[in-house]
Amino acid sequence: MSITRRSFLNQATGTALFATVGAAVFATARSCTPSADVIAKHAPGPMLDLTDFEAGKDVLVKYHNLPLNIRRLSKDDETALQNLPPPLWADSAPRIFGTTIKFTALWRICPYRNCVPLADGVGDYNGYFCPCCAGHYDLAGYFRKGIATNNLKPATVTLVTDTSFHIAKPHQTKANPYGV
Repeated sequence: MSITRRSFLNQATGTALFATVGAAVFATARSCTPSADVIAKHAPGPMLDLTDFEAGKDVLVKYHNLPLNIRRLSKDDETALQNLPPPLWADSAPRIFGTTIKFTALWRICPYRNCVPLADGVGDYNGYFCPCCAGHYDLAGYFRKGIATNNLKPATVTLVTDTSFHIAKPHQTKANPYGV
């Protein structure tokens, strides 16, 4: 079977058209996938291991440019929290996480002026103290004394194992730039 010039041109034109349409479809489909920064915003936070944290000590982690305080509770911390009176403003958000190892994960942002409270057992309740509003918070982040308007916000935690967890990204908006 001999190939005529006409059939060769038809096959070459069809192949070129198929390749052009395929490249256009591939480019369009590729442009519809989210970029790396969008994927990073919606991915689960870093996996943290509690065995890296010393019991009874606060660790300040900068997560999405926000101060996140993680404290692995010691036995003394747990008994101190149980002996405290009920908080002024109780909320339904969980504040103490973990099954075998207990810990707190709080956004260290003062609800009064958005400053960063001091930690490591300062204040009247051995938790957090904010110098701008003289706010005293206990280890679970509950407001106890001062002129602050609310509790410290807990982070959204997803337990992976008994000793490791993910922190969810705070939901930031124009009205709430800190997301907490």
